Amino acid sequence: MLRHVWPALVFAAAWLWFPHTRHTIPASYACAFLILIGLVTFYRTRIALKRPNAQILRYLPIFDAVVLALAIRATGGVDSELWLFYYFLLVVGAMDPRPRTIEMIGPLVVISYVGATAPDILHRDWEVLEVLGTRLFFLFLTAMLTRQIALSRARLSDELSSLHEQLSLSHERNRIAREIHDGIGHSLVNCMLTLELCERLVCSNPEEACKIIRQEKEDLRSALDDMRDYVHHLRPAELENEPFALLVKRYLARFADRTGITANFKLIGSSVDLPPSSRLVLLRIIQEALTNAAKHSEATEINVTLARTGDAGAHCVITDNGCGFDEDAVLKDPGSAQGFGLRTMKDRASSVGGDMQIESSPGNGTRISVYIPG
Repeated sequence: MLRHVWPALVFAAAWLWFPHTRHTIPASYACAFLILIGLVTFYRTRIALKRPNAQILRYLPIFDAVVLALAIRATGGVDSELWLFYYFLLVVGAMDPRPRTIEMIGPLVVISYVGATAPDILHRDWEVLEVLGTRLFFLFLTAMLTRQIALSRARLSDELSSLHEQLSLSHERNRIAREIHDGIGHSLVNCMLTLELCERLVCSNPEEACKIIRQEKEDLRSALDDMRDYVHHLRPAELENEPFALLVKRYLARFADRTGITANFKLIGSSVDLPPSSRLVLLRIIQEALTNAAKHSEATEINVTLARTGDAGAHCVITDNGCGFDEDAVLKDPGSAQGFGLRTMKDRASSVGGDMQIESSPGNGTRISVYIPG
């Protein structure tokens, strides 16, 4: 939205300084006026980049309307062409994702223009009143249309987010179904074959049969742990009800208990609050990164750092002290299970407009940096 505000400011500056017969605003006033608008525009740009959800941004359209009313009054009132900037305010208001902005901008535009032309209205010149009435009608009509467009866009955005979440869950279920078939399914088949072997050995060599059964009990416990993880991965019940940082911390504790790997968590700054679909994506990436570290890196310690970004998104860094790997070789190997997991993680991040970077080399551990927008 700011990329549209700056060209409008440049045009207004050029228009005020261009020789014009319909206004006699002193150059010093025009200069002070433009400096004030420029400073506020710099301020709103800085705030929008660092804190896009800041409360002050909701009230800046009031400043815009007041400034525009003063500019219209100073440049001819009803004769000023600057009234066309109200259409700009309406369109920019429709682009704002905050619902209160579009509800406020329509009445604000009408009140501002009435205030800017009040002295002309008091003259009761019917020709002037006809012009003002026509302009106010079209401004009001445009405000209603832009409001409807903004509400429709918000509704479509919510529907798209819901569909995207359902698609992510469908992909997740399909992936877990394949992993259950290839992992737990094979474990159960092996268990059946082993039990058949024990059945034949139990009379001839009971000690060997007991040894095999004890080993098979450990394999079955491991398969049961994997099954519980898969059930939890399908849709963690607390995904929408608990703070995301607490959810990650709890998963790390469970991961450490199961694998014996030290898992440290650090939250930088304020809490991270992502939409449900983005939370699910980031949680899956963290889970996949930890699973890869446990299976392939021989790591003894994993560190997860989570921080809130300026656009209300999240930046997560996952590092381990494992053996590392050649990223290019792993990603280019179509038969590599680790490469498949890494490619899946990258695809997940891209699906919500995010990005993932991997830094690793043999003997130097692995660092995974993930950015998910808000």
